[in-house]
Amino acid sequence: MPPPGGLRTSMRFSLDNGRMRSTFTPASAMFSPGLPIPPFDPQPVRALDFEVGINTVYTPRAGTAFSFPELRAFANVEPVRLAIETVKDQLERLDWAIKPRDSGVIGPQDAQRIAQLTALFRNPDGATPFATWFRTLLEDLLVLDAPAIEKRYDRMGRLVGLDVIPGDTLKLLVDETGRRPRPPLPAFQQVIKGVVWAELTADELVYAPRNPRPNHLYGLSPVEQIVVTLNTVLRRQTAQLGYFTEGNVPAGILNVPASWGPDAIRTMQDAWPR
Repeated sequence: MPPPGGLRTSMRFSLDNGRMRSTFTPASAMFSPGLPIPPFDPQPVRALDFEVGINTVYTPRAGTAFSFPELRAFANVEPVRLAIETVKDQLERLDWAIKPRDSGVIGPQDAQRIAQLTALFRNPDGATPFATWFRTLLEDLLVLDAPAIEKRYDRMGRLVGLDVIPGDTLKLLVDETGRRPRPPLPAFQQVIKGVVWAELTADELVYAPRNPRPNHLYGLSPVEQIVVTLNTVLRRQTAQLGYFTEGNVPAGILNVPASWGPDAIRTMQDAWPR
């Protein structure tokens, strides 16, 4: 057993400047795993294996299987839209209250701060009631998984408004390690009509996807999770619509003399070029 505080290591490994190194070569052991290839130019660990030059591509969600406009269109399929609106109705009916994180006695300063925040969230953007504002935010959460809120401050630096920003207008930026840049560096770009419109830092914009993934820059929304089912529903609806439109409308009507009988009509059909 190693002494207290000791380190158990293999006899075939040694420490080299604080790093574990193997002391055997592939030929020194039978069926050896071989020596790992050392990094040619060691770099910081990346949180995302992003594409080279990804920050120069200013189109939001470029290079993904489904773009933001496609997800918006999928969300308007009748069954999906009904499900989205039902979730909005269920969450809108819930009561809300601002409380301190610590379940202790609320002092006068805490009570004053709670009253200020409650007044702010009754009309988060200064004009829209909380229920309507919340439904707008839920739309981008359920459809795009890209809910975004811009913080508005007055000249004294006090928070006076929380504006919902369309998530499909935001291009996410990364640093050299694949992480979100920290202020004062911009972390987001808003793209309007194909033009980089504004830059925002992580302190200026709250971007909170519900389902982020370690190998993707953008989150996976509930709508994107059922894209195959949506395509099936769309094709079935197209077939049903064709049954009630093209299926009962004749390709054409040909008038014949009243003296023609069934045999004459069949003779004409056989002679008609196909």
